[in-house]
Amino acid sequence: MTNNNDDLLLQWLNEEILLDNNEITDEELSDDEDNITKGKDFFSVIDNNPSEEHIVTNELEIENGDKPDYSLPDGPVDGKFLGETATSIFLEFIDGFIDQLLYQTNLYSIQRGRPLNIKRFEILNFIGINFLMGYNKLPSWKHYWATSDDLNVSCVSNTMSRNRFDNILSNLHVQDNLLIPKNNKDKLFKLRPLINYCNEIFSTSYHGTRELSIDESMIIFKGRNCMKQYNPQKPIKRGYKIWCLSDQRGYIKNFSIYQGKDEQLSDEFESFGLEKLKAENSLACGTIRSNRKDVPDLAEDKKAPRGSSDYRITNTGIGVYKWKDTKYVMLASNYHGSEITTVTRKDNCGRKKDILCPQVVRDYNCYMGGVDHADQLRTTYGVNRKSKKTNFMGIKFSF
Repeated sequence: MTNNNDDLLLQWLNEEILLDNNEITDEELSDDEDNITKGKDFFSVIDNNPSEEHIVTNELEIENGDKPDYSLPDGPVDGKFLGETATSIFLEFIDGFIDQLLYQTNLYSIQRGRPLNIKRFEILNFIGINFLMGYNKLPSWKHYWATSDDLNVSCVSNTMSRNRFDNILSNLHVQDNLLIPKNNKDKLFKLRPLINYCNEIFSTSYHGTRELSIDESMIIFKGRNCMKQYNPQKPIKRGYKIWCLSDQRGYIKNFSIYQGKDEQLSDEFESFGLEKLKAENSLACGTIRSNRKDVPDLAEDKKAPRGSSDYRITNTGIGVYKWKDTKYVMLASNYHGSEITTVTRKDNCGRKKDILCPQVVRDYNCYMGGVDHADQLRTTYGVNRKSKKTNFMGIKFSF
């Protein structure tokens, strides 16, 4: 970034925004949207004097060494706080990242030659509107600014104009494109600061239940992208695969977006396994494939009754179990022994009956659904719309 761009960006971040009541709509406006209602300039979202400790500086150094002024204008503001209750809960979470998001979005608009001079309250209003779009769903995001009574949402159109929302959406950025290494192998480089921040804040904001589950989650995507996966066993069969660590209430504590079969794990995780987890007092169990390396041969009889099982346990306490339900299932655990219990199943006539099973089966069935619960919660209020490919590489995110 040149020095001129630095000075221009700082100048815009510190000046006040004047409401342009004569703003011209974009060329894509349909005939029935030519007279779209224009929004007011801004409304209150946080205190006018945010604390210094919440300011997050960007990796790029400002030329004069000063931090940009992200404070809101003094005095009363025009309009009401959109989604005050819902957004205030989320506000503390995003506050540590909002300044970098604002800086990078303005920087990207300058690099494109279309400076936007976005202010901090506009980014917060933008996020608040996305919250509303999650629980007040319309066929298209543009309908929130429609002039018809059955579609228009006045608290949205009175807060921000449609063109302003579209411009912010088109330029939303969290990483400077000029910082991408020449031999970059991270397909998520543009999103890496946001991903790292989310994983850090998720773990520190809420501790959740003791029992956690790890599973894959699918984000629907039907376009072209090298990271898109196909999983026929999931309700969402095509899209982006995300490995998630969730508690029993569906709270995601950590996640990792799968980049493809060429993805390499960090060397620090190379020796991790059930024995490593047990040494750190982390008890774990889960299903495994029968053809995995070092899996012992266990009894298998197609004519064996439902509920039959076999197992092997090492001297270090690592157990492998094979249990027959309608089909054979294999599990591994670092804390179960030879305990036998029962689970409830239905027979061919639909009658419930208890059948024998190893204790690991019962525990696994009891605690494996955390990620599925998180998927259910996410899809209930998710925002689904096409993304700008230049910004997010085709990935769609829900606020």
